[in-house]
Amino acid sequence: MKNDCLFCDGPDGIEEDLVKRYKNWTVFVNLNQQYLGRCIVKLNRHIVDFFEITEAERKELFETVIPELKGALERSFEPDLFNYASLGNCVRHLHLHVIPRYKDEREFRGVVFRDRNWNSDYKPYNKNFEISEELRHSIATELRNSI
Repeated sequence: MKNDCLFCDGPDGIEEDLVKRYKNWTVFVNLNQQYLGRCIVKLNRHIVDFFEITEAERKELFETVIPELKGALERSFEPDLFNYASLGNCVRHLHLHVIPRYKDEREFRGVVFRDRNWNSDYKPYNKNFEISEELRHSIATELRNSI
């Protein structure tokens, strides 16, 4: 395995969960959708430390990737707040979690999503929260179409 890294060695996320590929970054829907629209933004090359990104990577992330993703999430699901996390504790490959937060419940395709941690840290959250693959792919499609 190259670098023993899930993001380098594994598939680039499930293709149906892909939101958008950029030159330096890839956005895909997180498998756990306890927070409707939660996404991962991963760097396309392997580094661990956020402060090792190049100027081109930084510029693309902050001027294109995050604004486009945030806009798509706002148009699609109307979150009340965004949390951003870059931890690297479990997957040692630079990536960010974009976590939409909701004061009130949201419904998407007949499923109700509740932000049970509203007004506090997004963690702890139910790591076993599951929705169907089809619904998760629909969330990704919604975001793809909104970017």
